[in-house]
Amino acid sequence: QKVCSAMSSETVVPCLQNDAHKIGAAVAIFTAVTSSSLAHYLGHIGKSVPDDYAFKGCLGRYIQDISCGGIYFPEYFVFAIGFTFVSLCMAHAFQKAGYILEKYSTLSSRLVRVFRVSGLLGCFSMVPMAWISMRVSRGIHLLFAGLTMGPWVVAFSVRCYSGCPPYHKIAVATCITAAVLIVVWFTAILCRSQQSWAEWIAFCCFLLHTFTFPVPAIRSAFERSSEAEVELEPAGA
Repeated sequence: QKVCSAMSSETVVPCLQNDAHKIGAAVAIFTAVTSSSLAHYLGHIGKSVPDDYAFKGCLGRYIQDISCGGIYFPEYFVFAIGFTFVSLCMAHAFQKAGYILEKYSTLSSRLVRVFRVSGLLGCFSMVPMAWISMRVSRGIHLLFAGLTMGPWVVAFSVRCYSGCPPYHKIAVATCITAAVLIVVWFTAILCRSQQSWAEWIAFCCFLLHTFTFPVPAIRSAFERSSEAEVELEPAGA
């Protein structure tokens, strides 16, 4: 089983100790819940929607796709600006985790590159997904949604394969759950059905998985050694 090696305290970059993943996760939850709640409150989506706001795929149900909260104004701006900020936070988190995996894990440089490229591709795809609403172009919006979630699943799979702490079992569970539910959600769309619950649970799994990214923290060495060593600790610590 692959494990992360010990690190010298002299090689640790202090800025890697930030909380980009936690900020990104908090803003993502706030954005999704607020935009959807506002859309429900204004009668733009939901069980019963006026004809002026009736949009196929976003009516007739209480639980709607996350993207349904970014179709009409003013919730559109909450959705677009919020997920743009999330994209920046998560891009930094992927870069940070990639640095640790490259320097201190036993992953090959090729796999680390796959982790970084896949993670960043998902982050960059989130921006056009956020600003191109389904009302503008449902096909393009769903394309970028797929380019956000698909590459993230690939990056998460590499992180799981590394075997690095923290919370490796949680990382595996959230990765597998998110992948299965995304397939369920997209398959339902292709079959002209809706399984919005699957997207919401997958969304939460994505965010929870980022808390398992490896982050360095300085620990004191054993009494027999005068040198400090650095071990991987939970990203949320």
